[in-house]
Formats: sequence, structure tokens, C-alpha cells
Amino acid sequence: PIVGGVVCAILVVLVVIVIVVIVIVIMMRRNGAHSKYENGIQPSTVHFTRPEENEEAKYEEMKPIARKPPPSPPKKPPGKPPVIEKFPDKYEFTVEEGHRVAFNVEVSGKPTPTYAWYHDGNAVEPDYAHEIHEDGSLVILTAEIEHQGTY
Repeated sequence: PIVGGVVCAILVVLVVIVIVVIVIVIMMRRNGAHSKYENGIQPSTVHFTRPEENEEAKYEEMKPIARKPPPSPPKKPPGKPPVIEKFPDKYEFTVEEGHRVAFNVEVSGKPTPTYAWYHDGNAVEPDYAHEIHEDGSLVILTAEIEHQGTY
């Protein structure tokens, strides 16, 4: 009978501890404390030890530990906006059908700019008649009537 009473007392103490822990966790989640520590200080922690027969439950409270916030990520070097350094000298070309036409450009910037050419408002894609080089230049391999317009 005494052993049964001690076992019951131990079970009651453990149930109370579990209930207290659950209540603390629910309160912390409601207050948003589960996501990060306030002011970089970890809340104090309580460690419970299981009582021996005929002993009271013992606990030890750990003191809060001040922690520095993690270092911020390194800043990216500032970029340079894209600038057209070189554009075709002439803004109007007259080319005979069947000839090659090159629109040579030089663009600078960081990160490296991407290029897009348009013919009368429609995107120019590389095909049998058009080449778009890595430097952004557009080449019409064989000029045809349909290639006339604004680029």
C-alpha cells in the first residue's frame, strides 16, 4: 500500500509538470515568443529531476544567457545601372535587298544587362534571318522587304 501511494504521488507530480509545460508552451505561442527571443536573451530554463522514494521533487533554474544577434548578411556591392556606350552612328539605314545589316552596340552595367531587340514593337528572335550576339548586337543576315521598319 505504501509503494502504491508513492507511485501515485509520483504520477500526480509528473502530470502536474506536464500540464504546466503545456500551459507555458501555449502562452508562449500566443505571445509570439516561439519565433525568437526578446532582445536576444534566451528565457530562463527550469530542469526537473525525478524524486527518489520519500523525497520531494527537485528543480534547478538556469539563468538567462545573453546572446548576440546573428551577424547580418554581407551587403551586396552597389550595382551600376545599364548604359548604352555605343549605338549605330546612323539612325536611318537604306540597304539593298540581300545585303547584310549589323546594328552594333556596347552596353555596360552591373549586373551584366540582358538585351532585347524589337522590330516595329515586336520582339526579334534569332532565326534564319536574324542573329543576336552575346554583346547585344543584332545582325540581319540577308535584308528583305519585310525587315524594313523601326528597330
